[in-house]
Amino acid sequence: MEKHLTDRDVQLFFDAAEKLREAAERDGKNAREATAALASFINKMNIRLQKLEADVSHNLNNSAETTANRAAELLSIKFQHANDAAERATEQYQQAAENLNIRNWFFILGTQIVLILIFIASILFLVPSLDDIQQRREELSSLNEQIKNSHLEWANCEGDKKCFRTDERGNAGEPYRGKQDGSTWRVPWKG
Repeated sequence: MEKHLTDRDVQLFFDAAEKLREAAERDGKNAREATAALASFINKMNIRLQKLEADVSHNLNNSAETTANRAAELLSIKFQHANDAAERATEQYQQAAENLNIRNWFFILGTQIVLILIFIASILFLVPSLDDIQQRREELSSLNEQIKNSHLEWANCEGDKKCFRTDERGNAGEPYRGKQDGSTWRVPWKG
């Protein structure tokens, strides 16, 4: 089966090729226009992004500068308040130190006066008068004289008991008698 091409077939073939070329040309033109529009859009977007970036950067810098200035103002105000408070505290401290010095002197002097009064009162109440001392000296002297004239001797008897020795050999009483020499020993009365 052989097919023969006719003029009409060739003509149809060329017409189809022409239409395809025209369509390709139209599509190429549309593609170039779309590419140009897309390139223009990309350029516009790049310009807008750069402008947006510059605006954001400028706004951030302005915001940071404004925030820093406001923080510096607030910090300055706080430092001023702190200085004022420190001055007030210094004045109060100095006033308290003056009051404390005065109070300390009153306390020290008051304490010394009270101690002196206590010492004087204790001397008056605890130390006997010169008349009492003289009277007691006389009593002591009298007792010493009596001891010298008597034969009184202290010793331990029956272990740890304090006893005094008397000379009652000629007495008819029955006191405790020492086994070695017949001397008399008596236990003092405990009241």
